Amino acid sequence: MIIYYACASDTSARNIPGQNISSIKYAITTTTPIKQTAKVTRMRFDTIFEHAPFSIQVFSPEGETILANRAWMELWRISLERIKGYNILRDPQLVEKGVMSYIQRAFSGEATVVPAIWYDAERVDPDCVPPRWVRAFIYPIMDGARITEVVIMHEDLTAQKLAEDELLKTRDELEQRVQVRTIELEKANDALRAEIAERKLAEGALFTSEERLAHFFTASYEGLLFHENGIILDINPAITELLGPAPEKIIGKHILEFVAPESLKKVIANMQAGEEGPYEVIVKRSDGSTIPAEVRAKSVEYQGRTIRVVAAQDIRERKKAEEKLRQAATVFDNTSEAIVITDAEHNIVAVNRAFSDITGYEPPEVLGKTPRTYQSGRHNKTVLTELQNSLETHGQWRGEIWNRRKSGDIYPALECVTEIKDEHGRVTNTVRVFSDISAMKESEKRLHYLAHHDALTGLPNRLLFQENLNQALRRAKRHKQRVALLFLDLDRFKIINDTLGHACGDRLLQETALRLRKAVRAEDMVARLGGDEFTIILADIAHPEDAAILAKKLIDAVAEPIVTDGHEITTSTSMGISIYPDDAEDSEDLAKAADAAMYRAKEQGRNNYQFYAAELTTKAFEHLSLEQGLRQALARDEFILHYQPQFTLKDNSLYGVEALIRWQHPKLGLVPPSKFMPVAEETGLIEPIGEWVLRTACNDAKAWHEAGLPWLRVAVNIAGRQILRGNILNTLNTIQEEAGLRPGELQLELEITESDLKVAEHSIELLRSLKSLGVTLAIDDFGTGYSSLSRLKHLPIDTLKIDRSFVRDIPHDADDVAIANAIIAMAHSLKLKVVAEGVETAEQLAFLRAQQCDIVQGYFFNKPMPADELLALLSNPAAAWEGLGWL
Repeated sequence: MIIYYACASDTSARNIPGQNISSIKYAITTTTPIKQTAKVTRMRFDTIFEHAPFSIQVFSPEGETILANRAWMELWRISLERIKGYNILRDPQLVEKGVMSYIQRAFSGEATVVPAIWYDAERVDPDCVPPRWVRAFIYPIMDGARITEVVIMHEDLTAQKLAEDELLKTRDELEQRVQVRTIELEKANDALRAEIAERKLAEGALFTSEERLAHFFTASYEGLLFHENGIILDINPAITELLGPAPEKIIGKHILEFVAPESLKKVIANMQAGEEGPYEVIVKRSDGSTIPAEVRAKSVEYQGRTIRVVAAQDIRERKKAEEKLRQAATVFDNTSEAIVITDAEHNIVAVNRAFSDITGYEPPEVLGKTPRTYQSGRHNKTVLTELQNSLETHGQWRGEIWNRRKSGDIYPALECVTEIKDEHGRVTNTVRVFSDISAMKESEKRLHYLAHHDALTGLPNRLLFQENLNQALRRAKRHKQRVALLFLDLDRFKIINDTLGHACGDRLLQETALRLRKAVRAEDMVARLGGDEFTIILADIAHPEDAAILAKKLIDAVAEPIVTDGHEITTSTSMGISIYPDDAEDSEDLAKAADAAMYRAKEQGRNNYQFYAAELTTKAFEHLSLEQGLRQALARDEFILHYQPQFTLKDNSLYGVEALIRWQHPKLGLVPPSKFMPVAEETGLIEPIGEWVLRTACNDAKAWHEAGLPWLRVAVNIAGRQILRGNILNTLNTIQEEAGLRPGELQLELEITESDLKVAEHSIELLRSLKSLGVTLAIDDFGTGYSSLSRLKHLPIDTLKIDRSFVRDIPHDADDVAIANAIIAMAHSLKLKVVAEGVETAEQLAFLRAQQCDIVQGYFFNKPMPADELLALLSNPAAAWEGLGWL
């Protein structure tokens, strides 16, 4: 069988009888001083025909075989006698291949190149060689218009075709992720070596005529030249394509002029040794560039002279392919992913270095075995079925799989399995590429934990809490069960955190989390939502009372003292409880209900739990509305100050006024401080609001003085946070400077609630600095907290204010009478003044006067009033208060 390729070069010029022959004759005449006679010419061409390196076959005009040279018999391994009688025009193979028309044109007088086909010589002679890939050049020998003979030159492309097929196969495999593999490189190199070996220059003979020699020499696709002692005698057109210049610039030159310097030593040595090759040479072209070429040479004895026949072929494309193979082999050996190549029977034929690094197996331990050697075998049939289906459908599968190291350790791997198929669709190889993802899995596990757990306490965070709550509600709905949700936070945690420091606060939260976990069941979930807020999910409770029992247990656990950094901390917790499905049917509403119940627990005095009630939702919305409005109130100038006069009972004179903040809400009207000040403390807005109160009170006092009134004592409430921040001293100095007040000019009294005494106790130096400015200090709402006498003794306090709750039922309530008497007596013993607030009746006034209370204030005298109304009142106090009957 013969494979014929169409030639791109123009063959018509090569077939003009006489033209090439004349040039060859001229070249030989000019380079050889031998007399050209017909006999000598015939002998010369007989020699060339016999020793030509190409297969040459001569046919009669009727298609019968006449003659074949030695190269033809070596190619087909058939003697000329055994092929006698073969007629090429009647060869059925050529008809089948569709190339008979090319051959018939040649037998009609037209030179032609036959496209490639397999030619099966065995069908001509059973003892011939196996089928081969060849290309044929057919030239008619003309005597005028008559065809005398037809010459066919065969070029054996079998090795080249096999090498090309191997390279194509290698390229396809590279496109399937492995890119190149060492085994393909070895096969390709073997194929190339086979091709080179089969293309050795063969001793042959030339045609018996100048026409035959001209056609053969001109049509060769390889560059051919003859030289004697290095001097070039003749060349074919392919040499000019290789070297670049025209023939007249090559013939007569020394062959070494066309060899690059780096190859000179090799070429000279081969010429001296008569080396036939093939070997590689770097050829120097006419434009100065160099290209690699494969060279073969053969010495021929001719009339006592040694003529050297040289064949050269451009191998740039082959070098590129070899370079790609080397690159691919480098990638194969140095990639960080393990690569395993198996054959059609799933036996391992190659592994790379990364495979040994990951699995611990060296190549000899796995070659010839199946991938089951390093697989864990722990996968179920579903995974294996999915893998097989994906390979059958797409030729590829990608996924996570468990593999086993040589040590026996099982590890997760990300693996890609790809099938390599031939042109018939048969699977020839399977490529497995995998990497160890143990570290990635550990990282994912850690990230998942961090994403779902609180970093400080290790408890589930808000995200995991929400997932578990939704799960618990779905399960409860399915089984018709109850779920209890507990919301709790630590009472006055901000004061502890701000006073003792965040490190101490963090340890308090950690200890609280530990106690909560110990108090609940294993199936219950404790989560930290943020700050000091915790939540507990109680799944499958029989009765709501079960949640109450746990709530009491949790409150007792939290109340136990905690010792940290030398401090004994005692805290409490307020807790809200909501029940599914009684209070809500989804997680969001259930959480809102528990949150509302928790705020109710705080309103009930803290350190208790409360169940959700419907009205709590309304309060929660009111609370939210107040918080949102409060954040804009300062910017919108919605706050105002009202002032309530204070009187001394010793001489019934005006002692001073207390500044009381009011919020003029655009929708709710005048909002008292009892409604919005707790919200201000929770949100941290108490500091800017407190600063506004101080500034406004100072400015109003200055305005009253400028209106002709004497300087008044003004009492202003301050929060523990303002003292704790430590900047109230600077704030007060700044306010007085802005108002143009000299130190001590304004009689300012700062009131601290009894609940903030712990904060004040840690800021004694600050309080003393305030007193150095002429500021007096009072304890507000005295009697409602847990003050100790030692604390009062050490604090620089000037005044105690009896809370209105103890004044309201005087003199009818004996307990209130006793408490009031005790506070007044204790204050006087400590040399402190006493102010009774909330005085509303003459009886209350008479009792306080009898007990020698120092100062009073309340609705009995005046309600709190705006600054302008107070100015009018203070302009004529006698007229305003004479009618009350108490003067």
